[in-house]
Amino acid sequence: DIFTEALTLFPEHFVLHLGRGLAAKAMQLYEEAERELRWCLDKQPAAALAFDALATIYVQQSRFADAGALSTEFLRHN
Repeated sequence: DIFTEALTLFPEHFVLHLGRGLAAKAMQLYEEAERELRWCLDKQPAAALAFDALATIYVQQSRFADAGALSTEFLRHN
């Protein structure tokens, strides 16, 4: 896909990882989405879009403890 190709050229580009994570979420590829969105939050802990997308995945999967932990972590940075 376009994100994979671009990431080979710019492996640390935040927006590419975010785009790939959001695209994976939209396609219900939740493991890939979680990996990319977590990467984003590791690099920019206050990234609201990444937080919202990842929290939504956790809630959709009934991973409420993970959603709560993510929320606590996010609030520490905002």
